Amino acid sequence: MVPVKLIIFYCDHRTPDLGYDFAKNEGRPFNYFTFGAAVSEVEIDCLTGDHTVLRTDIVMDVGDSINPAIDIGQVGGKSLYFVGRVQHWLQGLLLHTKSPNSAIARTP
Repeated sequence: MVPVKLIIFYCDHRTPDLGYDFAKNEGRPFNYFTFGAAVSEVEIDCLTGDHTVLRTDIVMDVGDSINPAIDIGQVGGKSLYFVGRVQHWLQGLLLHTKSPNSAIARTP
């Protein structure tokens, strides 16, 4: 019987015919290439740091999709990840005072 960890390893890390020679500048480093762009319209309150994402448009070119549902899930998941990163960044712009209920915004 084949161990489950070995099956998972071969499923996750199998990359046939991949390789790249930097000295010769030739080879095939990836099985596929994807291209995309995203833009969001956001309202930010400069005094409090409160923000609202009004709209996000994402355009991705994934070529011939094997399963469109997986591609949509991957793009949507990554976009939510970056919304969280921006929220974390905005929280870092706030300077908190000694009072726990007040904050002063640090402006650029």
